[in-house]
Amino acid sequence: RWKGGPRAWQPSGAVLENLPVGRHEVVFASVKGWIKPKNLTVTIKRKQTTTVSAEYQPPPPTGALKVEITPPAAVEAQAQWRLKGGSWQNSGVQVQVPVGTHQVEFKSLRLWDKPTEMTVEIRANQLSEVAAEYVKKPSGFVKVTLGPEEVLAGRPRWRLDEGPWLDSGATSSEVLTGSHTVEFSPVAKWDPPEKMTVEITRGRTTEVTAAYRKKPTGSLQVILGPEPALEAGGQWRLDQGSWNGSGAVVEDILTGPHTVEYKPLKGWNPPPRATVTIEKDQTTQI
Repeated sequence: RWKGGPRAWQPSGAVLENLPVGRHEVVFASVKGWIKPKNLTVTIKRKQTTTVSAEYQPPPPTGALKVEITPPAAVEAQAQWRLKGGSWQNSGVQVQVPVGTHQVEFKSLRLWDKPTEMTVEIRANQLSEVAAEYVKKPSGFVKVTLGPEEVLAGRPRWRLDEGPWLDSGATSSEVLTGSHTVEFSPVAKWDPPEKMTVEITRGRTTEVTAAYRKKPTGSLQVILGPEPALEAGGQWRLDQGSWNGSGAVVEDILTGPHTVEYKPLKGWNPPPRATVTIEKDQTTQI
């Protein structure tokens, strides 16, 4: 069937009358199993019947192609194939392909060397079968243990080549042999180990031990007065932390300057904010 402009679909040989003079587009309906003609532009002339011929074509002959990929471990790792530039297909899938010469290519995988491109010849109504093999690249693993024991409460972690963070004692996923970089997460009041380079050996787990270093700390004790102010709720705090009573000792403070401030009380003027310097392994008193 065909139609011109907004008119309804017409059977072959039908005549559309009273069309405006000028250019019009002729469109053809889709028919299952046939290739429809391309749209045509026709020029309608006054008091003339314009005749147009168009031919539906049978689809080009096709054959089938099936590619079997080995080994099974590569298939599990998502190895796939496709006609060059087409959609990826799984191993063993059978697809219809136009008759002729085609290129088959294979998906790249991190831990596998893919097969080289193949040329296949497709014949009409025949199945062409192709076998292709991926080859495993040499690889290994990394296991990193972190210490000392007391830092583990802060959950230090490590990662390989900017990958996902892993806990102490965890083993990495499979990685290619050669040099890789291990880095460590920050932990409050601890200095992480420096980045390190590890060498991965084929088929082995490379074990690494790395130690965090405790940053130097000290303590602070603050004595408040007079007694009536304490009875009214006088307190102090460090670096906008929790409020503490007079005489309380705050421990495990990083060395260096810190700010002490005092709770406002109705009827009392609090001391001004003060900067204190914490010394390593000492209790500073103010």
